[in-house]
Amino acid sequence: HETLEHVWLRTPYPLRFFYHAIIKAAVGFHHQSRHNRHGARVKLSDAVRLLRLFQPSYLGLRTDLLLGDTSIWLAKVDGTGRVNWAELDAMPTPIIHTLH
Repeated sequence: HETLEHVWLRTPYPLRFFYHAIIKAAVGFHHQSRHNRHGARVKLSDAVRLLRLFQPSYLGLRTDLLLGDTSIWLAKVDGTGRVNWAELDAMPTPIIHTLH
């Protein structure tokens, strides 16, 4: 996320929001991989909110798929019950798909 952050800070809106969405998703998945529920919840929630602005695709990327995947992971860490970390660890990490 460090590489994108340097780009993001110099980018005008609305593209800045798009980069921010990708960064938030990456950081959220990083927090999840470290079993940091609060960090994962906050960053994935931010990513979902921002990705909704760029549906169903943006700059040749399938943002609809990333939004769907991020929403699924968010739902698994967003509740009040225990998080099944073993289940999350076994799930493949979402990837960004291109239109072609």
